Amino acid sequence: MGLFKTIKDIFSNGNGKGKETNTQENVSLPSSINVSQQSTKQPLVMPGVTEVIKARTYLKANDTEQTKCQYESAVQKGYSLNLEPYNWLLSHYISKEQWSDAKRVLLLVPAKFSQDALVVEFREVIRQREDKLPKQTNLNRTIITKDTLANRYKSLIAQLPEFDFYTSGNDALFSEDAPVCHQIEYIISHIENELRKAKVAEKSKDYITATNIYEELIANGYWKPEPYNRLLYIYDKAGLTNGVKELLVLAISFFENQQKKQKQELLRLADKYKSRAYAEAKINQGKTVAYFDGFFEIYMPFPDIDVWKRMLADTIA
Repeated sequence: MGLFKTIKDIFSNGNGKGKETNTQENVSLPSSINVSQQSTKQPLVMPGVTEVIKARTYLKANDTEQTKCQYESAVQKGYSLNLEPYNWLLSHYISKEQWSDAKRVLLLVPAKFSQDALVVEFREVIRQREDKLPKQTNLNRTIITKDTLANRYKSLIAQLPEFDFYTSGNDALFSEDAPVCHQIEYIISHIENELRKAKVAEKSKDYITATNIYEELIANGYWKPEPYNRLLYIYDKAGLTNGVKELLVLAISFFENQQKKQKQELLRLADKYKSRAYAEAKINQGKTVAYFDGFFEIYMPFPDIDVWKRMLADTIA
């Protein structure tokens, strides 16, 4: 049985498991039970029935958001006439890869429907996806090599001629055939290969493998924001709220410190080569400063920092 069916297929009339049964908005007590006159004027309504009826109206109008809200309200109230709101919400959340919401709804399914064929299928799909989502963060990995990639990279960069603001022909001293350049290229190539492997893993929904790669790059002091941003996405998808906050704090601190050091170095060199105005203009305009045809970036504005700060404020609010 295919999982992502149309709403019409899932909820068509019939006697099979998981099919919709006839419902009424007002469910009255049997006539054999004596009730007060006041009670007969106010028929009992099963929990969530009104919301399910409203959801059907929104569904016909293709209003997905309101449909979701009404079905959510119905399941929270313990709707138990049939699986209609549960099946719709599970299908919706799974199609959006919102696994934590899908699991939450699955846990609300009434016990009498727990072995319904479609519920069992939903349960298996969620289990398989959960197996590929990280259960915890590991932002304090121990590097098994003697030194981090970042430190090795910095030591190699320090062997290049310093940035002279294009005033004294340092480019003539630079050769891509120099051993130090090959070593720098090796490190960059290794990082690019790791990022490619992580993206392939993400594409196949193997978020655990991707997470391991991104966390390893961060532990190695990688000096660009991509693994941080990808991890924020994965942690959020996995429902690791504390991990998101921890990563945001780490990212902001790391890149603010890196930006501060780059700015100081750029201005130091600017004063040395009488190019202060040029350097300050680049900083104020939020421009990257690179040399040797872009082989090395001496200053980056890191606009991600402001984005991360807004995200952190939202998580704390």
